[in-house]
Amino acid sequence: MTAVSLAALSATPAFAQQNGANEGNKGIEDIVVTAQRRNESAQDVPIAITAFNAATIEARGISSALDVTQYVPNLVGFNNTGLGTANAYYLRGVGNTESIATFDPPIGTYIDDIYISRQNANNFNFFDVERVEVLRGPQGTLFGRNTTGGAISVVMKEPGDRLGGFAEAGYGSYDRKLLRASVDLPLGQRFGIKVSGYWQDDNGYAKNSITNETTNENDGWGLRLGVKGELSDSVTWNASYTHTFTDSANLLNFDCDPVNPANCNGRFVSTGLKKISDFGGRFTGAKNNFGLGNTAKMDLISSNLQFALGDKLSINLITGYVDLAQKFALDAGADNATACGVGIVAPNGKLSEPVRSPDWTVALGMSYEAPLGGGLSLIPSLNASWRSESETGTSQVSFFDQSFTSSPGGIVYPVNTAYRGNYLTGSFSKARWITNASLTLKSEGGWSLVAECKNCFDEEAVESSLVNYSYLNPPRTWALRAKYAF
Repeated sequence: MTAVSLAALSATPAFAQQNGANEGNKGIEDIVVTAQRRNESAQDVPIAITAFNAATIEARGISSALDVTQYVPNLVGFNNTGLGTANAYYLRGVGNTESIATFDPPIGTYIDDIYISRQNANNFNFFDVERVEVLRGPQGTLFGRNTTGGAISVVMKEPGDRLGGFAEAGYGSYDRKLLRASVDLPLGQRFGIKVSGYWQDDNGYAKNSITNETTNENDGWGLRLGVKGELSDSVTWNASYTHTFTDSANLLNFDCDPVNPANCNGRFVSTGLKKISDFGGRFTGAKNNFGLGNTAKMDLISSNLQFALGDKLSINLITGYVDLAQKFALDAGADNATACGVGIVAPNGKLSEPVRSPDWTVALGMSYEAPLGGGLSLIPSLNASWRSESETGTSQVSFFDQSFTSSPGGIVYPVNTAYRGNYLTGSFSKARWITNASLTLKSEGGWSLVAECKNCFDEEAVESSLVNYSYLNPPRTWALRAKYAF
């Protein structure tokens, strides 16, 4: 699919920065945002906004768009069923789980002000991000259609005016390997380019007990070329080209092996479809050769031409082109699914609750930079998010293990849908805490070492549901990263 947009905006250049009060770790961090299409402090914006600058993103270990949802109250986000590349967002009770090409999500996603019109590949892996802004909706006046619930805006870093950059490498759970790098190359006093990229690979956290393969991996790579030029004293041009490829699945998995229920050590998938497989001629064309999994590739071109008309007024012409391709073959193992609820009435006869909209959400975070002397500092960071119980599927069918006897008839059923007993599977998601933590050793010389964990206490939560099967959040992961900035 392709998309082209053209807009004339009244705004001034935007840069994420910290004011003088924040130097030396004093005062409240101040981030300059463009939520209202002009350059202003996030603390002064008269709308509900949560913003993260580059330093905060690094300190909290935010590596993807999905990670952001754990740090924003009232924002619920999860991978769509089966698709690790697709995020479904709910903000202020408004959202959409469909990744179908004809469905418009009500939470708009933007990269450098270019609208990503579909959810198929909106789970971006962050590399060289300047800031992230989450705006609670409606935002139709400033961001256009499809922002009824709000907008998530990712702003990439512009080329710098001096030679510099960074290189980063990491290793973590499930044999995860990570490489990220960026370099700024000035081309004279008025032009510069930035080249950035990343690569990551892991084995996946779920074992297929039928084929002995591992799945639910998060692999991919991406490259970005940014260009910045001062065409005159009053005209500035910023442009970029980005290509990303992601191989990431979110297959239905269980905490106990369906083939061997006594084995509850890990996460398990049970399907006979292999990653490298075919459908034996049941389909024609390329689809016959699709293996188990999900891939997406995206090409994004952005151009921002700014004309300064004075100290406080400018016009920006923003043009973008997006080309997105996705292919997947998923086996949910959902044969003989039970009946779903219909309309606004749940199976228990009551009005259905709004899905994926818990009554309460809390996001807490803290970090502190402790000087160690010799140009070294230690930075512990702890972040936690909590949300109350909620329903994750429109059917609102869940099964509990307490038996009941029908009347009339006297038939004994081993499970019930009246929330009696222990939860088995379905739409219900209990209240849960998810905790992330990191410890960073940082040097004034430019290098840093990071040890981090995500979902540190291995809390299990139902993120979404399909035909009465519960899709669980990822298990605990850890990572070690080393970075050098020059």
